Amino acid sequence: MDASSFSNLKWVGEVSLGRGLYRLYGHNHQTDEDFIVYVGQGNCVTTRVCFHDCEGKKEFFKFDFLSLPDSTNEELNEAEACEIYRARPRYNRNLPRTNRFKKIGQIAHNLKRPVRDLQDWADAHGLLPLFGLYDSKLFEGVVS
Repeated sequence: MDASSFSNLKWVGEVSLGRGLYRLYGHNHQTDEDFIVYVGQGNCVTTRVCFHDCEGKKEFFKFDFLSLPDSTNEELNEAEACEIYRARPRYNRNLPRTNRFKKIGQIAHNLKRPVRDLQDWADAHGLLPLFGLYDSKLFEGVVS
C-alpha cells in the first residue's frame, strides 16, 4: 500500500483499539473551529490517547483515529509524517524518519539541481519547510 493512499481514507471519531494514526484536537472559541494540535501513531491508539490525557502536557478535548491494521512501520511513519507536514500541529516537534522528507540540499543533490534554483522555486510556490524539511514529492518534475 502506498502511503499517499492514506489521505483518501476516512478519519473516524470513535474510541477504538488497534494500530493506526490519531489526531488530537484543540478548539478555538473565537472562531468556534476545531484544529489539530498533535498527530501520533500507535499499535494501540486508545492507550496512546489515554497516555496523553493522563500526562497533561497537551491540551486537547477530542481525538479521531485512522485504523491501519495492516500497514508496515514504514507506511505508518510516512502517513504520520505526511499528516504532520500538512497540519503543522503545535505539539509535534519532529517528523518520523522517512525517505520522503528532506532538507533542500538533499533534494537538490538527488535531482542534480542547484540548491538556489530549488529554493527559488519553493519560495515562488509558497512551499514552507517544517523542521527544516521539505516534502520531496513536491519537487518531482521541477523544471527551470
